[in-house]
Amino acid sequence: MAFFAAWSVLSNIFCTLLILTVRPFRLFDQIEVLENGEKPGLKGRVIDINLIYTTLQEIPVEQTETVLRVPNSLFFQRTIRCWGRTGEGG
Repeated sequence: MAFFAAWSVLSNIFCTLLILTVRPFRLFDQIEVLENGEKPGLKGRVIDINLIYTTLQEIPVEQTETVLRVPNSLFFQRTIRCWGRTGEGG
């Protein structure tokens, strides 16, 4: 059990390094992590990237703002849709 927990943490740390070097998305990009071709996935604006999680601020449907903390390894297991590179002119 301890091996699995350690492996999960190491996997997320390695994926963080890949996110920061390959840059499939950046802070303040709006992204969606797709489940498959038909189901909507996790969607929001990237407000933080740390060693284990990326935090997405959900677009409020109601008045309540919520955040999602997505394990960084998930971004390499799913397709990511990204809208706009804020501040890059395109």
